[in-house]
Amino acid sequence: MFAQNGAGGMVASWLVREGRPLADQPVVFLGSEGETAVLAPDMAGFRQVLADDFSPHEAFYGRDEPDGRHAAEAIVEAAAREFPGFEAAVEALLI
Repeated sequence: MFAQNGAGGMVASWLVREGRPLADQPVVFLGSEGETAVLAPDMAGFRQVLADDFSPHEAFYGRDEPDGRHAAEAIVEAAAREFPGFEAAVEALLI
């Protein structure tokens, strides 16, 4: 875990790519209300998400702006497709 929002949600690196450095691991969100989302496939993607002013909340619920797609949305969607089992992995830890 390396960041926390005001509601208590955490941003963390998910160590799922065995043998790969921390910068190459996906970045995930664990919300205080049980929300889970893969934010980026790696730290470089997460930096782009931040540069696009895209919050973990928006990664889970979506962005309400009507002005079209942002780079961050594409990164989050690609990361979610690459790691579809994240929510199940978190739930398995809670059982």
